[in-house]
Amino acid sequence: MTPVDVKIDIVCLNWNYSRYIPFFLECLSNQTDKNFRLLFCDNASTDDSIPVFESEISKYNFPRVLIRRTEPYGVSANLNHVLRNYPVAFYCMIISVDDWLKPMAIENRMGFFNKHADTDVLLSHPLFFFEDTTTYQETAFDQHLLTGDVFSRLILGNFLSAPGSVWRLSVLKDLDFFDENLAFEDWDMWLRCIKNKKKIRIADDQQVVYRRHGNSFSARLDLKNFYNYKQTLDKYDDHPNYRKSLNRRKIDTLYYLYTHLGDFSEKEAREYLKVLQAPSVAVILWRVKILLKLRLRKTTFKNIRTSLFAV
Repeated sequence: MTPVDVKIDIVCLNWNYSRYIPFFLECLSNQTDKNFRLLFCDNASTDDSIPVFESEISKYNFPRVLIRRTEPYGVSANLNHVLRNYPVAFYCMIISVDDWLKPMAIENRMGFFNKHADTDVLLSHPLFFFEDTTTYQETAFDQHLLTGDVFSRLILGNFLSAPGSVWRLSVLKDLDFFDENLAFEDWDMWLRCIKNKKKIRIADDQQVVYRRHGNSFSARLDLKNFYNYKQTLDKYDDHPNYRKSLNRRKIDTLYYLYTHLGDFSEKEAREYLKVLQAPSVAVILWRVKILLKLRLRKTTFKNIRTSLFAV
């Protein structure tokens, strides 16, 4: 089956996630719409991903291509490598191997594009799976999420979900694919889509399951995360909501520092405070709270030391 014959290519990224490969492939094989091809891109994994993939994929007869990177790259670079260098069908779905699809995911999405022919990008309203607690969480779908001044709201923070997004390949080409300089490539792509009048819709069927890891990069609001957020936001620094968005992220990062202060040395905490400054009442209040907590910790340590060595 050639790319021309296939309705949709499933672009799947993997990096040291061999334990998820068997289930991901099983879910693909259970799709009610079999007219797809798998483009499996391994990011120079150091675990047994390749032998696991080769062993498991032999159980199935759907078309597939194994793309092996010789050294690890970022998400955007891997996506661009696949999308630019391999023949891709008219539509492509982007997903990580640790997420998965329910049986009607592809059928529903192809049906959606047939029904709404002006759709450029179809996002998913996912079902969340929290790996730490092995629990699922359904979220209410907001019908008005993509109405009104979406760009101005999106500047304030990403509220759209990337796993299982389906694209017209022509749209990705029009936008010159993903920005490889950014860690928050999906947020930037949504903003560019809206800025360039691309039609984004959301499939409210929860046929995509988004696995959340307790230690995932997106879940940590540390200083590195803040820098990456700001790097994306700086592309739109001429927007009226730029400063508001930046201050919100500073507050979120300060709150993260405050609630995890026990994990930081005083030097590390003061590096956060050096960076996270703004003429904002909320920012100032959180900085004061952190400084007081640091002072109290220092005083407590001093009292303990004095007690231990008291004659």
